[in-house]
Amino acid sequence: MDQSNQDNPIPPFPAEPDSTHHTSDANTAKLQQALLQEEPILSEPGQDPLQEEPILPNLPASYRRKTYGAPAHARPQHEAKPERMKKAYLRFLIEIGIAVVIALVLTGLLKTFVAQPYQVPTGSMESTIMIGDTIIAEKITYAFNPVQRGDIVVFMDKTQTDRILVKRVIALAGDVVDLRNGSVIVNGVALDEPYTHGRASYPLTSTYLNMTIEFPYTVPAGSIWVMGDNRTHSADSRYFGPILEDSVLGRVIVVIWPPSDMSLL
Repeated sequence: MDQSNQDNPIPPFPAEPDSTHHTSDANTAKLQQALLQEEPILSEPGQDPLQEEPILPNLPASYRRKTYGAPAHARPQHEAKPERMKKAYLRFLIEIGIAVVIALVLTGLLKTFVAQPYQVPTGSMESTIMIGDTIIAEKITYAFNPVQRGDIVVFMDKTQTDRILVKRVIALAGDVVDLRNGSVIVNGVALDEPYTHGRASYPLTSTYLNMTIEFPYTVPAGSIWVMGDNRTHSADSRYFGPILEDSVLGRVIVVIWPPSDMSLL
């Protein structure tokens, strides 16, 4: 062996200072200090810890708000149950009120322009319409077409204000009406009237405005001659004369009540 190598051995690498122990102790101290400074995760009594904002000390505040939402104290609180019930009840009342108003408006429009029900209090149209029957009079037909012979119409009573009568149209303007031997003659032709069930048609003594109706009678322009089907118990044009066509409110099309009398007319 070379003597020079024995005399001059290779020195070992210098040992690094043992700093691991000291660094660990410093990190531990810093961690403990950070934990002591952090806000506790547990919430105050009565609060839901799940609603609290998570503790994320190492993340920017803007990121925490974006990810986890606003802090609990900034979030809107739920309304109390009585308050919610009160608002729901008010909303229900408003909706009912609107529905009632709409129904009234629609009813008014229907009665004015389409159809209207009437209850018949007398027997002048028996047996076609009985006492107490409810009828429907439609108003569309006469908005586009004139009144026709044989139509059953409702009209304003010329002898009493605010009273409505129902009769059958027998003759139109320009027609000549005559009553002979219990029959109705229009323009020289005796009418076939099965709806009278054989009841005779005789002139009536009129006390209305001292009116005297002599037959044969010519219906004036703009007027119509009406009579009840129950000829022996009907005050009609034989009593108060012809009525103005403009006073007609509608054409009766059906009896809707009671069920035993329901029929198309």
